[in-house]
Amino acid sequence: MPSVCPKCGASLDPNASFCAYCGSPVSEQEVIPPPPISSSTPPPPAPSSYPQGTVHPMSMHRPAGITILAILAGLAGLVSIGLGVGASFFGFGSFFVLIGLIELGVAFGFWTGAPWGWWLGIIGAVLDIISILSLNVLGLIIGIVILYYLTRPHVKAWFRRV
Repeated sequence: MPSVCPKCGASLDPNASFCAYCGSPVSEQEVIPPPPISSSTPPPPAPSSYPQGTVHPMSMHRPAGITILAILAGLAGLVSIGLGVGASFFGFGSFFVLIGLIELGVAFGFWTGAPWGWWLGIIGAVLDIISILSLNVLGLIIGIVILYYLTRPHVKAWFRRV
């Protein structure tokens, strides 16, 4: 008879130390037997396919700042690709297309909470900070703010960096 998570009600693997659905730790004392199934009781949610001990990012809410950054990165990627297509007549359009594809990757990583998306965000923020060498003060400010934001605990949790 399978046991269920006391927090979310998902079925637990008998050897699990964390719920595969909500990520909460479970001990043998906390495991409760499932309630009897009746026609009026809805079934518990299906467990995640993520490995044991990891938190499914969709089981938590995406931070609003990450949503905004993902949308901005996606728009910047589309604009860069458009510029690349337009600049292809002058011979340097592939650079803009490459930058646009990287921006779309950042947007996807931020939106889904992929751990590599956090790293791309950190690298981009550091590059913005370094851009002060070209007297880009706005890039410096944006880079510092994004770097600070990406290191906040709730944002790192979204990217499974805790």
